[in-house]
Amino acid sequence: MKKINITKPLIGICVSNEKPMMVKLAKRRIVSFDENAQLITFMINDADFKNLRVKGEAWNKEDQEWIQGRFPFPDVIYIQAPLPLHTINKMKQITGHRVFNSFVFDKWEGWELLASDKEVKKHLPETKKLLNKRDLKKFLFRHKEVFLKPINGSTSKGIVRIKLDDQKGIEAFYRIKKTIMKHDRFPNFINFWKWFSNKFFNEKYLMQQSIQPFKWRNKPTDIRINLTKNKDGKWEEALSLLRVASNDSHIIPGLLTAFPLQYFNTTYKNLGKDLEWIEPAAKELGYKICKALDNSGHHIGDIGIDMGLDEQKNLWVYEVNSLPFPLPGVKDVSMTRPLEYAQYLASN
Repeated sequence: MKKINITKPLIGICVSNEKPMMVKLAKRRIVSFDENAQLITFMINDADFKNLRVKGEAWNKEDQEWIQGRFPFPDVIYIQAPLPLHTINKMKQITGHRVFNSFVFDKWEGWELLASDKEVKKHLPETKKLLNKRDLKKFLFRHKEVFLKPINGSTSKGIVRIKLDDQKGIEAFYRIKKTIMKHDRFPNFINFWKWFSNKFFNEKYLMQQSIQPFKWRNKPTDIRINLTKNKDGKWEEALSLLRVASNDSHIIPGLLTAFPLQYFNTTYKNLGKDLEWIEPAAKELGYKICKALDNSGHHIGDIGIDMGLDEQKNLWVYEVNSLPFPLPGVKDVSMTRPLEYAQYLASN
C-alpha cells in the first residue's frame, strides 16, 4: 500500500456515517482545493484520542489518488457531522480553538440561537415546537397557513405545508419522492391530525408561520446566501442567489431558475425600480446572522441561509443551515473557502 509523507500543519475534515452526503462532499472539497496544504478526511469513529492518531484518507495530488493510512491527529479540524459535546471537548483539548463548525444545530436550536439576537429576531417567522394537536390547531387557526418541519430533518424530506380554508377544510402539501409533490385535502382538523400523526409525527417537529412569498409568474421565490470565513478569518459572502421555483412550493427543490442576487432588478425590470435595495439588505441581514453566531460563543466557519421576500417586500429568514451544501451548477466558492479558513487557523 502506498504511503504519503505528512507535513505540518495537518488539516482534517471530520465526517461520520450519519451524514453520507457530507462524506462525499469532504473529498470533493479536498480534490477541488488548489492551495498547497496537507489535507485528510477521517471518520469520527476512527479518531484515537489516546494515541493522538486518526485513520483516514489523504489526497495524493501528484498521482491523483486517495491513500488510506494512520495519520497524526490533525492540527485543525473542520467538522462536517453532528457530534456529541464530549467528543468536541476532546478535540478542543488537543487542538484548542482550531476546531470549527463545532456546533451542528438542528432547526429548533438554530431558531433559538437566532431569536436571542434582537436585530435578527425581527426577520424570523413565528416558530414553536409542535407538542400536541391542541397547540397545532391554535397555531393554524391564527396563521391560516403553516409549515410543519422535522427538527432534525434535512433537505425537504418530511416537511408538510398545511393551509386552512373555510370552504375546503385543510389542504396538505408534502413530498413523497425527490421531485413529486402530493396534495391531500381533509374536511376538518381531526381528520388531518389522524393522518399527520400516523404518517409523520413519530419524529420531533416544529411549526412555523408560512410567509406568502414574492412571486414571479405565479411561482414562489426565495433567496439563498452562503457565507464562509475566509483566509483572513473574516466572514465573506460566497454565494447569493435569487431562486424561482419550478412548482408551487419550495418544499420540493425540483428544477430552479436561479440568478445572482445582484442581477435581481435588471433581470426583472418590470417588477419595479424599488427592488434595488434587496441585494444589500439581504447581505446585511446575512452578516447580522454571522455576528449573532459569533456572539453565541460557538466556533462556526460556514453557513447557508434561506431567506424569503414576502408580497409586502419584507425580508424573512426561513432557515440557517450549519452543514451547508455548495450548490451545483453555479460558481460557489463555499466549496473550498472553509479550507482557506482552516489554513488561517493553522497559521494563527
